[in-house]
Amino acid sequence: MLGKLIKHEFRSTYKTMLVIYIMTIVTTLGCCFFGIRQFYSYSWSLAENETLRRIQSILGITFTIAYVVIVIALVLLTYILMCERFYKSMYSEQGYLTHTLPVSPLSNLNARLITSLIWLFVSGIILLISILLIAISLDPQAFWEDLRLFSYSAFDGGCVYSTGYHFPVFLLILLLFILVAGANALLLVFAALSLGQLANLHKLRAAVGFGVAFAFLEQFAATMVMVRIVDKVVDDFRQNVPHFDTSWALSIEQTGHLARVTFQTTFWSMFSIFAVFAAIYYVICAVIVKKHVNLE
Repeated sequence: MLGKLIKHEFRSTYKTMLVIYIMTIVTTLGCCFFGIRQFYSYSWSLAENETLRRIQSILGITFTIAYVVIVIALVLLTYILMCERFYKSMYSEQGYLTHTLPVSPLSNLNARLITSLIWLFVSGIILLISILLIAISLDPQAFWEDLRLFSYSAFDGGCVYSTGYHFPVFLLILLLFILVAGANALLLVFAALSLGQLANLHKLRAAVGFGVAFAFLEQFAATMVMVRIVDKVVDDFRQNVPHFDTSWALSIEQTGHLARVTFQTTFWSMFSIFAVFAAIYYVICAVIVKKHVNLE
C-alpha cells in the first residue's frame, strides 16, 4: 500500500516539478550559448553584425539573470513545495480525505517523506548537471583536455590523503549524509507543522514558532559539537605532532593527518546530529498523525 501512496504523491506533484526542471534546462542551455561565456570572454560572439551582437548581449544578460534566479530557486522551491504539500494533504481540508483512506497514518507520513526526499535528490542532480554544463561551456577544449589527463588513481589517492576514505567509500557516505541531512530538513518542518496544527488559532504562526525553536536547538547542539571537535583536533595533534604548540611548520604527513582527523570528526559529528534530530522530528510527526490530528 505504501507503494500506491508514493505513486499517488508523484502524480500530485510531478507537473509542478516538471515545469521547474524545464525552466532550469532552458535557462542552462541559454546561458551556455548566450550568457556566461560572454562575461568570461567579451570578444566571443556568434554574430559579426553589430545589431545581432546587441541582441546576443541582451539575450546573454537575460539568460544569466534567469539562470541565477532558477538555480537559487530550484532546490529551495522544491523544499517549500514539498512542505506545503505535506501540510495541505495532512492537516488542511484535504486531510479529511487523506485520513479516511484505508491505510495506516504512518504510511501517509512515510509516503510524503519518501516522495519529498526523491524530489529533492532529483533537483540536486539536475542542479549539478546544470553547473557542469555551464563549466564546460566556459572553455570546452580545456575541459576535455583536463578530462583526458584525469588520473583516477591520483584522484583516489588525494581523497584518501584528505579524508581517510577511498573515493567509492567517500561517495557512499556522502550520499548517506545528504540523505540524512535532507530528511532532517524536511522532518524539522513536518514536525513544526504537526505541532502547530494542534493550536486552535493561528496554526501556521504556531508552526513557525516551533520551527524556529527546533532550528535554534539544533544550531546550539551543532555549536557545542564544533567546540568539542576543535578540542579533539588540538588534543590529537598535541599527542601526535612534536612541538605542536611552538611550531606550525607541518610535514606532508602531518598535514594529511590533520585533514583526516578534522574531516572525519566533523563529518560523523554532524551526521550524528542530523540523524538524532531527524529521528526526534519523525517521532513527533508519528505520534501526532496517529493520535492528535486537529484538522481545519
